[in-house]
Amino acid sequence: MKNILLFATFFQLLVFGNHTFGQNKPQVWFPNLKACPDSSFKVPISVSQFKSMLAFQFEICWPAGLSKDSIADIHPKLKKDLQFNEQDTTLTVIWTDEQLKQLSLDDGDTLFTLVFTKKTSTNVDGFLEFLNNDTPPIYAYAGTDDVKEDTMTTIVGKVQIGNPFRYIKTSDTSFCKGITTEIGVSPLTSEVSYSWSTGATNAKIVVDSAGIYRVSLTNNFGCQREDSIKVELFAVPEINLEDTLRFCAGTTPTITLKDTIGNRYVWSTGQQGSQIELKSIGRIWVRATNSAACSNTDTLIAINHTLPPAQIEVTDEQCNNAEGNILVRVANGPVLQYQLNNGRMDSSSRFDGLVAGTYRLKIQNLEACLLKDTQIVVQNKGALEFEELKVQPATCAQMNGSIQIQVSGQIGVTRFSLDGQKYTAQSSFTRLSAGTYRVYAQDSFCTISLNTNVLADTAKPFKISAIEPIPAECNAQNGQAKIIISGLNTNLSYRINSSTYTAPIASDLKVGRYMLTVENDQGCRDSMSFEITRTNCQVYLPNAFSPNADNINDKFILSASEGFIKTIKSYRIFDRWGNLIYSAPLGNIDFSTFNEWWDGSSPRGERLAQGTYIYSIEVELFPGFGKSFTVYKGEINLLH
Repeated sequence: MKNILLFATFFQLLVFGNHTFGQNKPQVWFPNLKACPDSSFKVPISVSQFKSMLAFQFEICWPAGLSKDSIADIHPKLKKDLQFNEQDTTLTVIWTDEQLKQLSLDDGDTLFTLVFTKKTSTNVDGFLEFLNNDTPPIYAYAGTDDVKEDTMTTIVGKVQIGNPFRYIKTSDTSFCKGITTEIGVSPLTSEVSYSWSTGATNAKIVVDSAGIYRVSLTNNFGCQREDSIKVELFAVPEINLEDTLRFCAGTTPTITLKDTIGNRYVWSTGQQGSQIELKSIGRIWVRATNSAACSNTDTLIAINHTLPPAQIEVTDEQCNNAEGNILVRVANGPVLQYQLNNGRMDSSSRFDGLVAGTYRLKIQNLEACLLKDTQIVVQNKGALEFEELKVQPATCAQMNGSIQIQVSGQIGVTRFSLDGQKYTAQSSFTRLSAGTYRVYAQDSFCTISLNTNVLADTAKPFKISAIEPIPAECNAQNGQAKIIISGLNTNLSYRINSSTYTAPIASDLKVGRYMLTVENDQGCRDSMSFEITRTNCQVYLPNAFSPNADNINDKFILSASEGFIKTIKSYRIFDRWGNLIYSAPLGNIDFSTFNEWWDGSSPRGERLAQGTYIYSIEVELFPGFGKSFTVYKGEINLLH
């Protein structure tokens, strides 16, 4: 912001008197001067060629609109010593000294003093002194000026005095360690730059440590001021609570703080002092405050020793086998100890070889906190037995053996498994090859198992090694399939879909997919699928056509064997430069009904010139050709 303090432009010094030096005129001049307003400085004045009496009229000027009260606020003596004219904003001070002795405006304690010293009978040196130690300065500016009078010559140099430094600074301060505070200066004049001892260049800085922070202020005139702010830090109390406090349920732990000198403690439980008995769990905090009113807070989490999520699995004694057990599962928990009845506390959580009865289980941690005390019952369950196993052998070296299970003594729902796989309610297992299997039966209490064998019979197997299909003519029913058998190949019958053949070759097959089943007189069989495809399908595309309305080759038409092309996907004609000149509607259009053939005209119906054109026709084929789509490209000659 711009400062409203006194901006002044000076000086015009006029010398009046009676002179008798002929052509020599008295001379008064000021030199050029540039100074800052925050220290005392002098403006030298030289006077020569005078006689005996000098009269000085001195003018100090400032911007229009500055009130007289504002001038008085700058220095109270101005109001007494200077005449004020609000219209031309000029102060005028007149001194007269006939004896040429030292003159001053006041007692030497004002804003400025005009001092003269006689050097010779015709020369006097003088200076205008600004005293700014304890008072706001007058800001002066004067352009070079030559004032020539009948009796004198005045030469005024350019005097520039910089803008003032007016600011408010933060007082020396103290605060608690661990926090931050802002210090700085608030300028009352504009265009001021800052340089702190920390390297910062802002008017205000944030500090968190003790020390003396020095700042240098520089205005746009280049004048500088130095200042500093002292910062002190108070120590804060130290608290060292454990992060977590664990204790057995039903006990009352004591918390004692080590640092107790000069501190006052307040707990979140409402208790006070450096030692408390903890009677609750959860988040507990304490705040310590010292004599400097600095505080610190620490927190702990109080937790009762509890049993983590645990699963107790009981396996009952089954079928009087004394193989009951108890297993405790605790996932990702602490180290625990277990005791069954009056046995030894042990880290093992499994107890085997149990008979039916009631057991007392205790669980504790390494701090000897009892976490669980419960009773567990082991029952004697069931008398499940295998009654009968019906086993069918595998024939023809195939997976057609079976096992059927019958049990007795079951309680509840009985489920079955083969080789320990998934249990189901199905008691029969089929599609088995020859070999040894273990069958399982399980009711509500017992699981029993038994090994059994699926035997192989004496029938001689065979296998379909390959089928060699012969394609059918494009739309004829004359495809064939040659069957190749490995192994025993006598007394075989062949069935393709619903048709039966006595020889390993099938004829009169049309395009399509078939299933072949071969069986011998011992009941062995094998199956394989195969496909009859098309062959020798023809496509005809002319190399020229003449659209002259004689009903002969009037359109460019694609012809194909029946059963070959299913749909027209796209039909496009281009000129020699690749420009599209004709296109049938896009989409899968049935080939048998397609009637968008090119008649040699443009899209606007204009007759095109005779010449060579390029065609691109994409078609969809009927199944049985090894591919679904194909594209025909080439040249067509348009004739007139």
